[in-house]
Amino acid sequence: MANENYVEIQDMSPDDLKDKANSFVEQYKYIVLGGLLGLFIVCGGLYYYYKILLGPKKSEAQVELYRANIFMDKDSFGLALNGKNVAGQAGNFLGYTGIIEQYSGTPAANLAHYYAGIATLNLGNPEVALSFLKEFSGEELLQTQAYSLMGDAASELGDFDNALGYYKDAISNTDNATLKIYAMHKASRLLEHQQKNTDAVVLLEQIMDLDIQIGEKIGADKDLIRLK
Repeated sequence: MANENYVEIQDMSPDDLKDKANSFVEQYKYIVLGGLLGLFIVCGGLYYYYKILLGPKKSEAQVELYRANIFMDKDSFGLALNGKNVAGQAGNFLGYTGIIEQYSGTPAANLAHYYAGIATLNLGNPEVALSFLKEFSGEELLQTQAYSLMGDAASELGDFDNALGYYKDAISNTDNATLKIYAMHKASRLLEHQQKNTDAVVLLEQIMDLDIQIGEKIGADKDLIRLK
């Protein structure tokens, strides 16, 4: 069929080809125009959302995150998490949960998941902490710490296999020696708790090979002597 069409086109005169092209355009012009109009509407909608709606929300969310972090730095985890909303008083703010709800899709809301995970873990609610941390996605250093915190939360829940998996995620996620070693040490302690001393020793030896000073600081050298 394709060859027949090719032969047919070859046999046409320039006027016939012009007529055929005009006929094609006339036949499908509404479909083409409709597609172009749809593309214009989509592009316009995306521009309106990201520039007109999301732009101001990003700034507002960042201010709210700053306010919540002030209380986080003071170890006021409940206030940082839930905010303050007292009628007639100054200093009200949303807190991490409010930022997540009201400013979804902003960088501040993403970070609020991370900080909310830390806050709820410190408040003794590892299950909720884990759910917050799973929603966070960040650059290498913060993501590595998030994985380690997820390991802590899972460990507190008694889910040791998944906890070990999160620690391994932290180890493989970064080239930062300090963060890598801390995650390795947590994993070694968990392996020891599971009576997998041989695997724990392997990690402890790797820690001492990576950085003796950090290893001695966190007690990896003493753990290694004790388990060998």
